[in-house]
Amino acid sequence: MVSVLGIHAYQQHRPQAPLQDAPHNTADVAMNQVSDTDNEDDDGDSDDIHFAVDTAGAQLLTALSHTDPIDTDSTTISPFHQRFLSALTTGNDADFSDELPYDDDALGNQGALDQEVATEPSDDQLRWLSYTVQPGDSFGSIAAQSMGLDAVKVSNLLNSLPDNNTRRILTQLRIGMSIDYQVDARNQLVSLRVMRTARDGLLLTHEDSGRYAYTNIHRNVEPMQRTYAGTVNGSFGQSAQASGLSSSEVTEITRALSRKLNFRAQARAGDQFQALIEADTLDGKKLGSRVLAIQYKGASSNVTLVRYNDSFYTPDGRGLDPSFNRFPFSGQHPVTSAFDLTRLHPVTHRVAPHHGTDFGMPTGTTIKSPSAGVVTQVAYNQYAGHYLVIDHGEGLKTRYLHLSRSLVRQGERVNMGAPIALSGSTGRVTGPHLHYEVLVSNRAVDPMRVKLPNGQQLSGAQLASFKRQAQQFIARLSSPDNDRAYAQNGNASLQEGKGS
Repeated sequence: MVSVLGIHAYQQHRPQAPLQDAPHNTADVAMNQVSDTDNEDDDGDSDDIHFAVDTAGAQLLTALSHTDPIDTDSTTISPFHQRFLSALTTGNDADFSDELPYDDDALGNQGALDQEVATEPSDDQLRWLSYTVQPGDSFGSIAAQSMGLDAVKVSNLLNSLPDNNTRRILTQLRIGMSIDYQVDARNQLVSLRVMRTARDGLLLTHEDSGRYAYTNIHRNVEPMQRTYAGTVNGSFGQSAQASGLSSSEVTEITRALSRKLNFRAQARAGDQFQALIEADTLDGKKLGSRVLAIQYKGASSNVTLVRYNDSFYTPDGRGLDPSFNRFPFSGQHPVTSAFDLTRLHPVTHRVAPHHGTDFGMPTGTTIKSPSAGVVTQVAYNQYAGHYLVIDHGEGLKTRYLHLSRSLVRQGERVNMGAPIALSGSTGRVTGPHLHYEVLVSNRAVDPMRVKLPNGQQLSGAQLASFKRQAQQFIARLSSPDNDRAYAQNGNASLQEGKGS
């Protein structure tokens, strides 16, 4: 019978002029649908012969399948085609291998065998695509719709990541986040890149095993410093923004200065201000910024603040944040009974000193330590109910009465703002509230009027380190060898210096 080599030889020798009367559907039969013509049970019937031909050879197959004579008047049959047809109709073996062209030009860049072998995609066939996370998206839906991954492949990809924190980069996507992925010529996923921030991210690369190799991405940023300066004309906020400062930078500066300066009462038109800003840049783009130092000089005020360990201090190392909060809770709760040494007791109706301040609040409200200290007493009294005492040092103590429960133990050290108890209505009371006392040298004082300690004072090695840093920052504020942005007539302009 006719071998596959014979069919290939037929294709190489097929007539070039198409037949007008050949049916088009016969020419569409695929080469990979060739039936097994070498079967020993084959009786030579032409009904099982299927292979790809062009319209020039279509009439040959049509005649065979319908047992109709070939119209040789309208078709020029070459000697090769006559031999080929004879082999098909008689069932005799025929060898056409000597008529196969073996030069590269005749066979083309890929032979029939080469077309059956899948080749690896070259680098120029790989392409990067990007997807922006939309509301309602999950990594599974994105992987299925955009990357062609089924549930098993998604599971393999996630399991390639080293821990749950890293997996959350993919499972807890943010709206607007970009996911970059690389596919080959067959649209199979090759690599996946997700940036957690502008600096950090992860890269997953598909391996032959079906798993993905995991690599951390870290892009180095370059810190740059610039000084902004301006004159108050109108509000401080508008004047600061006119110098080129961003809204977030103006907010941070205003919040810090307001600890030492009453803008409403002390700020005047013509006051001067400067700010040293450090910004992280990546590929020339500003990622984030920090206020390093601030100076404000006015007719009634002169304030300099320097950043140290994410807090602001005066040049002598004193912090702005108070070391002792006025209220031992968050939010607003009304005073129901003030400090009063001649108060009429609401239960006994007799004059009895009220050594603290009562705040009306629901049972279970969290009470917080106003300053760092040590819990010296946790107890119960029929009048005070559940109560506790904290020693804050330097002769200062606080007491908390009528609690529903304590959250600390005697001898425990607490930090400023730490939860210490829940309010209640235990003891002799008319309703739920907190009774709060402040004692100075064991004498009760009005908690709302007592002068509280100032901010933290740096000392020792911390103070020495701070002063070295403060000296550098303050020098940069007044140095002309710096990029400086000025506010002029409400607009920001830049004076070029050496930069930094």
